[in-house]
Parts: sequence; structure tokens; C-alpha cells
Amino acid sequence: MNAHVRPLWVAIAVTAMAAIVAIVLSSIALSERQSTSSTTSRMPASGAYLNGSSDRPHFDLVLSELGGGRLRGAVDFSYQDGQTSLVFTFQGTSQALRTGATTGFLTLTPLRVPSDTSSELLSPPPSAISATYGAGQVNLGECDTYLVVTTLSNCRFSLSNTSAP
Repeated sequence: MNAHVRPLWVAIAVTAMAAIVAIVLSSIALSERQSTSSTTSRMPASGAYLNGSSDRPHFDLVLSELGGGRLRGAVDFSYQDGQTSLVFTFQGTSQALRTGATTGFLTLTPLRVPSDTSSELLSPPPSAISATYGAGQVNLGECDTYLVVTTLSNCRFSLSNTSAP
């Protein structure tokens, strides 16, 4: 190999190695960003979720996210005149909605069922209620088996813009 060509090949080899190192480092950084973003999660928003129009009788699911996957809340019945009755309170846990997922999962444990409303609005609730959430909605699993007002026991609750917990 002639003396003038050899430095050119060395320069090409060094440049190629530098490019390979840059590609590998970029690939590692991108992989770390993707794995970090895939573990970021969204919990259900705290607030009042309604299963009907606010100007008609409906059930409210009031949810407070406590952090660490814990939550608490209540299910109330709202009458047409604006009066409300507590149906039951609950505590629960949530499985976070991961980036890219459309549904997260909740497990609610009913705590207090007032005796004055239990016969009118509620059959004995299960010991654990499974629910899903996503996109401003909570779906209570099989709520039509324990919420007595069957015409109003739509199990899909939508986050209200006007109500706060």
C-alpha cells in the first residue's frame, strides 16, 4: 500500500468506528427513553363520574385517587330534585393505565352501606367490584346486579365537567 493511501484508510476506519459508536450510543439512549416512557402511567382522574344526564335521576361515582395505586370514593344516587343519597362507600386499588394502553383496571371494596338506602337502591354488593377505566370513563363490572334501579343501572360512568369530589 502506498504511503499516501494508508493515512486515508486510517482516517476512513477511524471515522467509521466513530459513526458506529455514535449509532450504538443513540440506540441505547432511545431504548432507555422508550422503556422509561412505557412505564409512565396514568391513574383515573379524581372527580365525579355520572351514569346519566345530570338533570335526570342517575348514579354518581365519586372517585379520589390517593397515590400509590390507592383510591377511595362513594356511589351516590342523585334524584331529579338535586337531592342525593349515599348508596355505598368504597376503597380500592388501581392498576395504572400504561402509555399506549387504552384500559386500566380497578378493584373496589365496598365499605359502608347505609341501611336507609340499601333496600331502595342497592342489593347486597359483591365483596369486590371489578372495574375498568380509560378516556374519562369508569365501567363498574356487573353493576346491574347490585344497583337496584334497573332502568338507571348503566354501568358506564363518564367524568363530569361540572362536579367535583
